[in-house]
Amino acid sequence: MPTPRWFLRILPEMMRFRVEDRYADVRAHALVIRGENDYAVPRAWAEHVAASIELGTLWEVPTAGHSVMHAHAAGVASLCVAFAEDPHDTDGTLNRLSIAAAGVETMPYRTLGEMLRGFGGRITEAIGALRNDERQIAEGKTEHARAAGGADAE
Repeated sequence: MPTPRWFLRILPEMMRFRVEDRYADVRAHALVIRGENDYAVPRAWAEHVAASIELGTLWEVPTAGHSVMHAHAAGVASLCVAFAEDPHDTDGTLNRLSIAAAGVETMPYRTLGEMLRGFGGRITEAIGALRNDERQIAEGKTEHARAAGGADAE
């Protein structure tokens, strides 16, 4: 997992490379995927990216955030495979992956206790990331996964 130190070293380089200046150079079919709740990549920006690529198409995964390819790996992988088999431009239309195809559980938490434990796990994970403490990050991820998996009785 990237550490805060890694981000501080890499981020300036990433920001200097203006990928948006290269969209017009893309000649291949391009699949742009964003999460519905991705605040790092607003829908308008993703629409601009897809429209700026001659053969670009945009898909949005419901309930997903910025790390859509991790949180909804099966749905994103299926979308990528289908697009590789039959790439096509959708003329700037926003396509939405169905909740079922995205592999999204509509209610990851069944009880208030599970929801609070899941939130606590995310807080533990964030504190671990700030401290560069891999053990604490793992504890937080585990707690969140257990809460979302219905381990409320433990």
